[in-house]
Amino acid sequence: MYTIFSDTYADENGSEHTGYGIALYEDDGSLKLEICDITTDKDDITEFVKKLNRYRPAMVHLSDVIIDFINR
Repeated sequence: MYTIFSDTYADENGSEHTGYGIALYEDDGSLKLEICDITTDKDDITEFVKKLNRYRPAMVHLSDVIIDFINR
């Protein structure tokens, strides 16, 4: 299952922002994958994670799916 997490990140100028990422958990609850700071838009990442959980893309395609989300 994919979930959302957030953290505070600083850019090269020292400006801080809240970034949202995704985590993928196995059925047994163990963490399989975590990708940080994909977007600063909570609503967008929420919809994205709903789609990931609905369509469950194969891991081999996940990087392409995330790149498509970022570049939309």
